[in-house]
Amino acid sequence: MLLAFHPGGGGRTITEVIQAEARDQVKDGVVHGGFIFISAALIACFAGLSRILHPARVAVTAGFVTFCVGAGALMMSMGLDGLVVPAIAARCLREGTAQSLASAQTLLLFCGACIKILMPTGLLFEGGAMLSYSVAMIARRWFWVGGLGVAAGIAMLIGPLLLPGLGAHALIAGIVILCMWYLGLAMALGLEKSGAVT
Repeated sequence: MLLAFHPGGGGRTITEVIQAEARDQVKDGVVHGGFIFISAALIACFAGLSRILHPARVAVTAGFVTFCVGAGALMMSMGLDGLVVPAIAARCLREGTAQSLASAQTLLLFCGACIKILMPTGLLFEGGAMLSYSVAMIARRWFWVGGLGVAAGIAMLIGPLLLPGLGAHALIAGIVILCMWYLGLAMALGLEKSGAVT
């Protein structure tokens, strides 16, 4: 849902980019703030999952630590993209000077470089966490969600190496894969609670 409401951006020149970022400041804040909130909630959920899967297992501990690192990187990326960049753009428009435009351009380039590193790094770590947790799930006989997680985790880890030209499409695919795994995991937990075979 948050992806569906993500602002499309726009603008070819730096002035047009700044205007678009300032115009979408509230929408950016809601969408990216929502992603940050969800990441924090997922950390709490995976802490609970780790207790269910027995934290003494190496795969569970590795999965939790890796997920936290990935979530932290994604939260920093979302904070820069949805909160810092629009705030810089809005301030630049308020001041409206050539000096503020030059400063904004430098800061936006820096933020963009950070986002391009943090976002894929966060998704790679979360893909690794999915793989690690899924190994522990298979040991617990959650075969279908564990098998899905192993296959999807491997795909997320080696996909960027095999298809480096996908860029933003690979990031969107990674988010969708994670969401599908979260849904499968929720179903597996629900089935186990009801006593059904998973």
